[in-house]
Amino acid sequence: MRKNLVISLTALLLMTFITSYLNMAVVDVVSLLFLSVVVYTVHYNTKEIKVLKGNWQLLIGAAFIWLVADGAWLVYESLGFFMSEDNLYLSLLYAIPNVLLLISSLWYFYFSKDKWSKRQLTIEFTAVTLIIGIIVYALFLVEFDIRYMSLNTLVNMFYLITDVVILVLVMTMIISSRYIKVKLAIRHLYYAFIVYVIADFIYLWQRINDAFTSNALSDALFLFAFFTIAIASHHASKEPNEYFDYKDKLPLNYGRSKILWLALVAPIILLVTGSIEIIHFSMILLVLVIYQVTSHYVQLLMMTEVMYDKEHEMTLKLEEEIKERTRELLISKEALEKRAITDSLTGLFNRDYFNQELLDRIERQDVFTVAYLDLDKFKIINDLHGHHMGDRVLIHIAKLFGNHLSIDYEICRIGGDEFALIIPGDSAKVMTGVSQLIKELLDKTIVIGKYSFQVEASLGFARYPKDAGTASDLVKSADIAMYHAKNEASDVNHVFYTSRLVEGLERRNHIEMLLSKADFENDFELYYQPQFDAKSEKITGMEALIRWNHIEEGFISPGEFIPIAEETGLILQIHDFVYKAAIKQLSRWHQLYNDSLVMCINLPPMILNSDQFYNDLEGCLNLYRMKPERIEFEITEHSAMNTSIMMAETFKKLKDLGISIAIDDFGTGYSSLSYLKRFDVETLKIAKELIFNIEEDEDVRLIVKAIIMMADGLKLSTIAEGVETKEQLIILKSLGCDIIQGYYLGRPLDSETFENMFLKS
Repeated sequence: MRKNLVISLTALLLMTFITSYLNMAVVDVVSLLFLSVVVYTVHYNTKEIKVLKGNWQLLIGAAFIWLVADGAWLVYESLGFFMSEDNLYLSLLYAIPNVLLLISSLWYFYFSKDKWSKRQLTIEFTAVTLIIGIIVYALFLVEFDIRYMSLNTLVNMFYLITDVVILVLVMTMIISSRYIKVKLAIRHLYYAFIVYVIADFIYLWQRINDAFTSNALSDALFLFAFFTIAIASHHASKEPNEYFDYKDKLPLNYGRSKILWLALVAPIILLVTGSIEIIHFSMILLVLVIYQVTSHYVQLLMMTEVMYDKEHEMTLKLEEEIKERTRELLISKEALEKRAITDSLTGLFNRDYFNQELLDRIERQDVFTVAYLDLDKFKIINDLHGHHMGDRVLIHIAKLFGNHLSIDYEICRIGGDEFALIIPGDSAKVMTGVSQLIKELLDKTIVIGKYSFQVEASLGFARYPKDAGTASDLVKSADIAMYHAKNEASDVNHVFYTSRLVEGLERRNHIEMLLSKADFENDFELYYQPQFDAKSEKITGMEALIRWNHIEEGFISPGEFIPIAEETGLILQIHDFVYKAAIKQLSRWHQLYNDSLVMCINLPPMILNSDQFYNDLEGCLNLYRMKPERIEFEITEHSAMNTSIMMAETFKKLKDLGISIAIDDFGTGYSSLSYLKRFDVETLKIAKELIFNIEEDEDVRLIVKAIIMMADGLKLSTIAEGVETKEQLIILKSLGCDIIQGYYLGRPLDSETFENMFLKS
């Protein structure tokens, strides 16, 4: 559609020029048709334009008023009422397009003003005004006599003034828009305005010199100007709603302008034709020289400002980058500082933070308490399931502490399964409450994937300044109290430091040193406690128990050295000695007495996690030609319940070897009944804590009865250990217990005494 309109306009414009040589009436009609198409074309092309919408409406108005004026001209001239060129009203009507074009150029100039350097713009505006003013003066005003002014003369002067202002504005914009590529639409508008002004100048010059004729050169230029406006609207409809390819912050009039020297072309032509005098030409040349000098100075200032702005912008950008980098460094520093005081596994504070916090609080003379906490038998989890699972348990416990302990407490992981708390104040009541809360938190079963664990903790409290005056002594005191809590045979999981605890620690360290140097074959000995059939009271087997009779220290109780061995890892060597020595002894007795006694052997869970153990066990059975069904391994219920999945797999391996399994200390666990059916076991060994109270406590009797009935239902045998009185034996017989073990029927004996008392007879 737009292309067809352009073609139509071009055809009409050519037709107008051609018919102007044939018939005056025809050319007037064709020009009216041409202007009508111009008005429609500009309106159609610019109806969707948003930028400078009003400017295009002014141009449409100018073309429409010119159409109306040309129509009036044709009517007046056709009717012959008067000479239209002398009609004042018609002259005023033709003046309206000048006004609209002037407003349009002012509008666009105002729209663009912020994109120019004001100083350079002022210089160029002044130079253009002076040059155009000199030419106009030389052409139109040099012989003007104000005494002979008329209304028509005033109208002509109005034409001249508007034309000069339009031309000055347009030429200034052309010169000042040198830094960018002006859009085609705007360039065509520039051309249209210039052609229109030139046409008006020609018209005025002809009128002043009485040389005007209708449809002369000026009329053709007027039509061509409107044609150029229509072409501009065609380009505007296809271009974005922007008028500049403006890609930098430099002013649009930055750089040297050579186009102003083209202004000499018109004065030279006018000088050669005699239209202006040499004085006027000299004035124009002087204006151009002054312009170049002044513009050069302003351009230097502009360039300096631009470079300063760019430098300032780069400085700001650099400052921002420095700030950003500083922020990143601060964040990194904070992260490093946090990492330096944070345990990487649990997210709690670490040992370094703990030590520094102690020093800071002591320096401030604060009153506070250190709680040292160690997880009991945590090593079993690492040994059976690996350190990865142990780490997950530690993370779970750390979250429990962080979520439930007071925010006033500093919670730290010291290392391994050891934690420490720094608690304000030294109230024993508060510390007991902390201990109870931790016990309640750890009483809940920890479930990780398909595994479930039961973890306990021992706490030692040391108070500043009551128990110690330095950070190292305070930690040492809390550590001593914690070890005593771990070895305390009671439900209390905490101990407050006292000076008497040091003696116990020294004894522990002494035992640990002796244990590390012990010769198992010579220093240790196995004792055997007989087990009896509850009904016939005949011996059915025995339990192998280790004894340590040190050459210097004398007898050292298993209750004293076994926990130390478990902590130091020596328990594996001890039990390796125990089960091999027990199998060797049982083999000898079987060869001598051909009996069917069963040897019960206690094994720690961690030894069962090694494939080497099963190989060694099978080799030991083969070496001593011992039937596997004559061996029964005892594993505590607490250990089995804490690692139920792994125990089920372990029990299967032992069962494949032909060895039977007994659950020791049964009845003290948390989930015995729910997990028991998953284990391939033969015997339940009722905990001695239940047997001790079976005479006085009716509830205990009911529990023991329930255990025996359950075992009968599952086709398991039951052993009651710790039977020390006849009354206990009678009750157990009545409840249906299968096997009795305890001091009442037989104490632990060395191998020779056991053999003489129970085997030779």
